[in-house]
Amino acid sequence: MHILLTNNSRLAEEAGAKMVSGSFRDVLLAARDYVYVGHALITHPLFASAGMMFSPIRSILISEEKTKDSIHAEMIANAISDYDKMISLRGTDEKNRKDYERIDEELYRVALEEHQRFNLGG
Repeated sequence: MHILLTNNSRLAEEAGAKMVSGSFRDVLLAARDYVYVGHALITHPLFASAGMMFSPIRSILISEEKTKDSIHAEMIANAISDYDKMISLRGTDEKNRKDYERIDEELYRVALEEHQRFNLGG
């Protein structure tokens, strides 16, 4: 199982969804709080594309089970630091919010499918 931390209203009804009110950074902080008590990141907290860093929308999958692997704590701390550096260059792109919601939803669905396939051994 998984937990979906998101500020994307399009994903509010998804299984395991925990809505985070606020920004992309607020979702990162929520993920950090879960990771610091032992949950593992399933998806990377940042987008692969630098342009997507200016999105106001973010969804992150984390494990429901807890782990003792500290790499996740380091990864989320670095992600928050990197996000802060990038966003200081220019603000979030609110003008294209609806497009970012659709992109984030699609990325979530692909990530979930891959996670399920990996965990089922297929």
